[in-house]
Amino acid sequence: MKELAPTGKLRVALVFAPEKSIFFVVKDVNGKPHGVTADIAMVTAALPARTIEEVDRAGVRVIGIANTTTIRAATRTLKNASVSPVASVAEAVAMLRDGKADAFALSRDSLPTYVKQVPGSRITDGAFQQIGVAIAVAKSKPAALAAVTEFMDDAKKNGAVRKALDDTGFADIAVAPMSPTKQQRF
Repeated sequence: MKELAPTGKLRVALVFAPEKSIFFVVKDVNGKPHGVTADIAMVTAALPARTIEEVDRAGVRVIGIANTTTIRAATRTLKNASVSPVASVAEAVAMLRDGKADAFALSRDSLPTYVKQVPGSRITDGAFQQIGVAIAVAKSKPAALAAVTEFMDDAKKNGAVRKALDDTGFADIAVAPMSPTKQQRF
């Protein structure tokens, strides 16, 4: 469709990371992206907290990746725990293993990989924020919006979205509901 891809090429933006998540993709040895978007609160055993509210107490050391929306959300949410930035996921995992931090603020869908790397750790109930995956089109392109909406609804109906989630290891993530009959414009 001309309005969606006026140059004849559809451009897609992906966010690469060291590990796949519902939002992040990884590159294979040839540089090809893999993950849900390409295919269409962690705590240690030493901290007995089961919820984010239980993490938020004096003396609890929470870390998060510097300059991310997740650490900003954790800083806004946690009023009693200390929240400190780290440069990388590898640094965060090392700090958790070494007992230098009690909890890692990271998107919920990314945590399962890292929980396995810190013996005895677990994911708490609750979340600092929700991360969604979306397709954006220019506001002045109603036909493109309609085409993308129809594509995504078809991908949900025919199971393509569910398959993409399942194939990338996210079987426990729910597929978003179908779009409302009346399209929303932002």
